[in-house]
Amino acid sequence: MNLRRAASATLLAAGWLAVGAAVSAGEPTPSPSPSQTATGKSPADKSADVPFGIPVPGKPGYVRSPYAPDAGFVDLTGFHLGQEVRCPYTGKIFLVPFP
Repeated sequence: MNLRRAASATLLAAGWLAVGAAVSAGEPTPSPSPSQTATGKSPADKSADVPFGIPVPGKPGYVRSPYAPDAGFVDLTGFHLGQEVRCPYTGKIFLVPFP
């Protein structure tokens, strides 16, 4: 098991990895089941309610959580624009912002 996969598995177990994300970049992302979605709203309604992370100037791939902006940086390297991620500080869902 390589280091990236081990780290991803640890983050996934802790609930800090992106919602519905695959453990390795080479694996396809499975479609989320209704029980995996953050809310029961349609995707158009959901995106209006979910905030984006706050980009950190000078640190590509890092953001601050919109729910805990003073708690520290969140490493979103490798995640895609608009992908849902879980805040490691509050457990709430936010979206990956523009780089």
